[in-house]
Amino acid sequence: MRILVTGGTGLIGRHAIKELADAGHDVFVLTRRAQSLEAPSRITFLECDILSKNTDFAPLFADRHIDTLLHLAWETEHGKFWSANTNTDWLTGSLHLADHFLQAGGQRIVCAGTCVEYDAPATGPCIIGQTPLNPIHPYSISKNSLRSMLQWMTRSRGASFAWARVFMVMGPHESPNRLVPYIINALLDGQPAQCSSGHQIRDFMHARDLGAAFAAVSNSDHDGELNICSGQQVTIAHIVNLLADMLGHPELVQLGARPDQAGDPPNLWGENEILRQRIGFSPAFTLESALEDVINWWRTQ
Repeated sequence: MRILVTGGTGLIGRHAIKELADAGHDVFVLTRRAQSLEAPSRITFLECDILSKNTDFAPLFADRHIDTLLHLAWETEHGKFWSANTNTDWLTGSLHLADHFLQAGGQRIVCAGTCVEYDAPATGPCIIGQTPLNPIHPYSISKNSLRSMLQWMTRSRGASFAWARVFMVMGPHESPNRLVPYIINALLDGQPAQCSSGHQIRDFMHARDLGAAFAAVSNSDHDGELNICSGQQVTIAHIVNLLADMLGHPELVQLGARPDQAGDPPNLWGENEILRQRIGFSPAFTLESALEDVINWWRTQ
């Protein structure tokens, strides 16, 4: 493939572009700071601001013969992305980019959706084609709107389209304010790790596995929606207690010290049959080895 990737320097994207390049594909990565990055073999950084209303995307595709677009970039600032005004900017910019890609003869779009598009059930996993959608805030509404528009655009032009909903992620370079880094750093510092009740059920994958999964989906012929997740339900309390045991400080865990967040779904995990059976992808990390990897990374920071 000759594949254009957005978000290729992010938490998940950095692993996706490496997987694609290692597999022999030519990878072009959109970034706002192309001049400061040294490109590994088979990876080319292209300077472009998706959010700028003045961006001309046509030169990106001139004479490059790009056949696949992997769109991972979006607003991700912790605590702000749910309701950020930039969600609508990302929607507009993403459609603009996709339109130019398809006009230039692009044949396949793979895009990162989100598990919070779902109306999560009281019990059991979120299942493609069965669990209803109910986006309720600017982030999920914008994502779901992009899915609907890209589905129409690709079908009308004979291109294929995969919409991959991401569940929970952990990994190096994650915001220190997110759950796993917060717990790790508190325990490394010998400080109390204050948490909510921990009863919430979630589905975690290591960022490296997520990146590899997106590379596999890009390299497949799957057309339609799918979940990118472990398919394993785990409570927040279990994650926190595992970290405490690994770091030798179970006495510092304070479950229930903080209130549960209003509107936070108690049960949010996914089935991954399409990822496993059709794409043929299985995570390399277990929950324990993923947490150990993140612990080791934070020890060096």
